[in-house]
Amino acid sequence: MSGLIGGNIYSQDAAVITGNGTSIVIPNYFNLGNFATQTVTANLPTQRRLLGAYSQLEADYHDWAYLTFTGRNDWSSTLPTNANSYFYPSAQLA
Repeated sequence: MSGLIGGNIYSQDAAVITGNGTSIVIPNYFNLGNFATQTVTANLPTQRRLLGAYSQLEADYHDWAYLTFTGRNDWSSTLPTNANSYFYPSAQLA
């Protein structure tokens, strides 16, 4: 009989800033400040976090039959608080 237990954390922070310009003032000098008209847009910073826990239990009978159970549960920050958990179970017999 053997077992395993573990977990992981995934975290992502992102922000985007873009700029466009038209009517270049000094030819071949590609700097946003060198355009007669400029448009700058930005998206607010976003965060995403995923927490996971997993386990595995394995048993064998005289090196003839093997039974394995695994399970994983994830909690995601991008889902509603009352429904942010999901479970992945599995069983194997060989």
